[in-house]
Amino acid sequence: MKNFISGFFCLLITLTLSGFQPKPLQEYCNDRFSFCVQHPSAFIGDGESGNGDGQLFLSEDKQAEIRAYGELALEEVNENLSDVYTSATRHLQVSYKVVKPEWFVISGLDEKGKIVYRKTVKKKIRYMGGEKEDTSVYQTLMITYPKSKQSLYGSYCGVISKSL
Repeated sequence: MKNFISGFFCLLITLTLSGFQPKPLQEYCNDRFSFCVQHPSAFIGDGESGNGDGQLFLSEDKQAEIRAYGELALEEVNENLSDVYTSATRHLQVSYKVVKPEWFVISGLDEKGKIVYRKTVKKKIRYMGGEKEDTSVYQTLMITYPKSKQSLYGSYCGVISKSL
């Protein structure tokens, strides 16, 4: 019996250290803005928005949300990735950031004290069935959750950082 208990705890530690996730990921693809992202299957989709720009997914307890969306990069009005970053961090106490010429990742606390983790990428795509990849868009994946749920949802931030 002692060996069984010891083996069980070794297995539990191994699974924990290897990033084992008991709930599988599902894929959401957005045709309008040409991206696909993965989200935990326990998050329920709210249905794609009426204009097709993205979707909101809520945790079963409705305390956490994942947003996956796209938007046109309106360069003709001098909007650039720096402007999008500034807007994204306006009401955020940033604790982590990586900013590159074509994407950024940020993490921090919002005004309600919830953790926000976000990745936004600027890409050129074939927009609305166009023939060339000549339309600039921003693609965003973001999770927001209470600090008390860090152990439950924090690992999803790694999925976000590798996405888009």
